[in-house]
Amino acid sequence: MIGDQATLYPDVQATLEATGVLAKEGFTVLAYTSDDIVYAKRLVDAGAAAVMPWARPSAAGSDQNTANLRILAR
Repeated sequence: MIGDQATLYPDVQATLEATGVLAKEGFTVLAYTSDDIVYAKRLVDAGAAAVMPWARPSAAGSDQNTANLRILAR
């Protein structure tokens, strides 16, 4: 669920809602998301089998948030 086409930022609310619906229907959900730690935990709680955080916006020059990515990898 892409929220912004230029940066490929995910639409977090739509992704969370879709994850819950799809998981309840028996789908294996592999959720693409930002590196937000709290939101990633919510996706898992909603039934995501895996959370795949992006490293950085595709159209932006910002560095990836390695601290959050390390925390999410635990």
